[in-house]
Amino acid sequence: AFLLTYRSCTKSDILLNKLIARYHISPPEGLTEAKLEQWKSKKEIYVKLRVCNVLKIWLERHFDDFLKDKQLVSTLLDFVDNTLSQSGMDKVAGHLKTVLNKKLSIAENTLENVEGGADKPKTDTVNTTTDKPSPDISYFQGLDFDEVEFARQLTLIEHEAFRLILPQECFNQAWLKNKANAKNICAMIRRSNQVPFFIASLIVTKETARARAQMLKKIISVGDHCRVLNNFNGVMEILSGLNLTPIYCLRKTWALLPRKSMATYQSLSNLMAPGGNFKNYREVLR
Repeated sequence: AFLLTYRSCTKSDILLNKLIARYHISPPEGLTEAKLEQWKSKKEIYVKLRVCNVLKIWLERHFDDFLKDKQLVSTLLDFVDNTLSQSGMDKVAGHLKTVLNKKLSIAENTLENVEGGADKPKTDTVNTTTDKPSPDISYFQGLDFDEVEFARQLTLIEHEAFRLILPQECFNQAWLKNKANAKNICAMIRRSNQVPFFIASLIVTKETARARAQMLKKIISVGDHCRVLNNFNGVMEILSGLNLTPIYCLRKTWALLPRKSMATYQSLSNLMAPGGNFKNYREVLR
């Protein structure tokens, strides 16, 4: 927990330097030779091992700190090569370097896969740079698109957006105070605001009430498939789009909606209802 929240009281480079300083622990003054050997065997070795263990956990569970700070990586490598390796900690030094190199390799490969090649500019946020959407709905002008595939693709995009969120972005409501420290959460928020307008656009662009009702039926089906896929954020986005005033006021359109689709809509609304601090939603998540 400390490695997740330490940013509230210090910085990564300061913490690493403090750990290195702790590794170089000095014995109390005035010890006899026998007492000094006892201190080395019962205290010094355990302090050094604990420092190495903290570094190992830091690398394995919170590598993002090192990924965005090359100087931090350089300081750690210098400590591993010039201190650990020369103080009888060869195995520990080797293990830390292995973990570090593995994490760096995974991060590099992930970036290349996400971006489609090393020649493209690198970014670690979802491409949602505009606050106001201008969705391309030409593909959906007809009513023959597959609701299941729509839900799957929406879920894949949602997954990628959530995957990019770093743990420290959730700390101390960073997305409200300093958006630069929570850029992936901000990107997710922008997307969650865009999708409802996209959903509404699919319906209002239909010229007749019957065509709007058919699109409304398919959108509700997409929402239900998102529920099956456990994409509850997608369900909420779709419900938000259906509850926008331009859609909610289409009385003739809603009147043409089949009973089964209306029942599905009511079920989804009940699932994501805010009552009881989202009680129904939390029950499903258990």
